[in-house]
Amino acid sequence: MFIALYITDSKNSLVFQYLLGSNSPVFSHLLARIRAVCPGLLSKDDEDDSPPLFHCCVAKDLEIYKYHSQINNLNYYCLASGADSRPQTETFTFLQLLDQTLLEYFDKDQLTVTKIVNNYDRVTMIFYMCINSGEPCVGSLNSNRIKKALPVKSDFSKMVNHTAHTLQRAVRQPRQGILASTPETLESEEVVPWRSGHLKYASDEIYVDIVETIHVIYQAHHRHSSVQMVTGTINGQVNVKSYLSGNPTVEMDMDLAGNELYAPSLHECVEMPQGSPSFLCFIPPDGICNLLNYTIDLDVNPKVKVTSPVGPVSVVYKDGLGLNRDEFEIHVNISNSPSVPHIQDLKLQIELQPRIQQLEEQEEKTQRDAEEDTAAKDGQDQLEDGKIKVLRNTHGRFDNSVHPGKGTWIFDSNTPVGSLPVLRGCVEDSKHPVRIKRVGVSYTNEGLLPSGIGLQRINVRSPTNLRENNRGKRLFKGVKYVCRTGDYEIRS
Repeated sequence: MFIALYITDSKNSLVFQYLLGSNSPVFSHLLARIRAVCPGLLSKDDEDDSPPLFHCCVAKDLEIYKYHSQINNLNYYCLASGADSRPQTETFTFLQLLDQTLLEYFDKDQLTVTKIVNNYDRVTMIFYMCINSGEPCVGSLNSNRIKKALPVKSDFSKMVNHTAHTLQRAVRQPRQGILASTPETLESEEVVPWRSGHLKYASDEIYVDIVETIHVIYQAHHRHSSVQMVTGTINGQVNVKSYLSGNPTVEMDMDLAGNELYAPSLHECVEMPQGSPSFLCFIPPDGICNLLNYTIDLDVNPKVKVTSPVGPVSVVYKDGLGLNRDEFEIHVNISNSPSVPHIQDLKLQIELQPRIQQLEEQEEKTQRDAEEDTAAKDGQDQLEDGKIKVLRNTHGRFDNSVHPGKGTWIFDSNTPVGSLPVLRGCVEDSKHPVRIKRVGVSYTNEGLLPSGIGLQRINVRSPTNLRENNRGKRLFKGVKYVCRTGDYEIRS
């Protein structure tokens, strides 16, 4: 059973809270409890000190769940009763659906803190409609039904006043009742439940965004200066932004480029395709909707392991260089493509292997000479705290982490394709060989998908009477391809 829900920013500052009972704690009290019991729940995904938590028990029969929205950079917290036998995945799925519902209701690609604060009353009503007696509402609760109950473009106070006047008329005329004063509610103008009736736009528009996220792990081969995939998947989603008049039918023909889509998840508006979901036919919801989610398993494709790495960016590195073998060099190859103008927000997280041999020698020295125990520990700490020193850098800047042997190579916001960045570095005051443990890669690019999937055509079919009425209108169509990285690592 849900007790309270909270929305915070990335720094865990409260943005919105929905308390289901009088005994539900406010977020400030809950935050103090989380810091005392499970501080890892407040850590970010990109922090190096400890892996982030997403679920913990804060008291007897009290559990806290956390869902981080990558798109909105917001945290969703849910305080629930631990006495229930509810699967943990159910709560995480509900928080994810809440995030998607808010995006579809406000018709935005990204929610901001200001948007939620300025629409605090509407967000409260959305949470009220999605939760019933501390449990998720059963049945289909799409954004169209929420928009019908909470119109976006009308003032919330006007809706409350209209309801109050309707109740007053019903009291004055008890024979007619409430339904007699609102005959329009008796007739449904909807053809399908996820789309409002009699929609009219000055110009019809439909845009398709195909977003793919890469999750791969590579094994580095130092002799051949190459990498080989250990495991990999691509998670994709097809989002549609539709502003079409009437009730048209949309047909999408996709080129899957020989990929097999595993476990595709379709929106309820899509007619079940025969075989592969390359051809989709649907009556689109009004506004933004998530049409299709799919997964591509790269492990079952033998060609992937012998060809170039997935995506336009490939990374190889060498370590143990120099006279003292305390230097390393990282090469980044950004392939040239006419469809991709540049790479956005490219970052490389570098982590060196711990100097085990050096620590063992220091420990032996400590055992031989007990009187110099304190000096030996100070020397050990000094060696462990050696920072990475950049000897050569062709692009961006390098930031050392607070932890020894870690740093981040940060590029400019836009890096041109066809570039060959090189970083050479060493560890200060190191007397032993330096080895790279792992290199994490993160970036975003537009214009080309790593799977090669593309949209061949999109047709909008309208009824005959609607085509005659909209003969002078123009139809705008567009498609955008976005590639992102999730868990992308090269390991030694």
